[in-house]
Amino acid sequence: MTKRIFKSIILASVIVLLASGGLTMGVLYNHFGNQLEEELRTEAEFLSIAVEDEGMSAFDSLPADSERITYIDTDGTVLYDNRSKTDDMENHLDREEIQEAMEKGSGMAVRESDTLSQRTLYYAIRLNDGTVLRVSSTQYSLTGLLGGMIQPLLIILIIMLILAGFLASRLAKNIVNPL
Repeated sequence: MTKRIFKSIILASVIVLLASGGLTMGVLYNHFGNQLEEELRTEAEFLSIAVEDEGMSAFDSLPADSERITYIDTDGTVLYDNRSKTDDMENHLDREEIQEAMEKGSGMAVRESDTLSQRTLYYAIRLNDGTVLRVSSTQYSLTGLLGGMIQPLLIILIIMLILAGFLASRLAKNIVNPL
């Protein structure tokens, strides 16, 4: 009888642990994804003001570790990119976020990379002269994030299972003793 109670308590503990851990990871991943989108939007809006005031010289004072910034002409030609040479870049007119920015004033797109376990978020804003400024940043996909955290998650799982085993053993004995 004690073993059945013990196994039931352990099973319930494991199910609750896995469910709560999974839901917490999902909620946090969504929250930080939304926060990254908002940061990209804000950065693009501030940078667009500088580019409209100073022109291309606004890019001279960018920090080396800034997000990827691409400045695109009205015909889709890349005029500036802080991570790649513009001569090697293809026309950006067919990019979803660029088309949306040209039509509506701003646009956003997300592209997944299964090979890198990352997703890239793009935010583009149309400037007064019709050119488009795009800011982008990468974020681990949920599978990439879990892959990078597998060791700490396993350690937590083992500690929780030991704790659950200890508590389940005491609870099972307390339930059976009066009988």
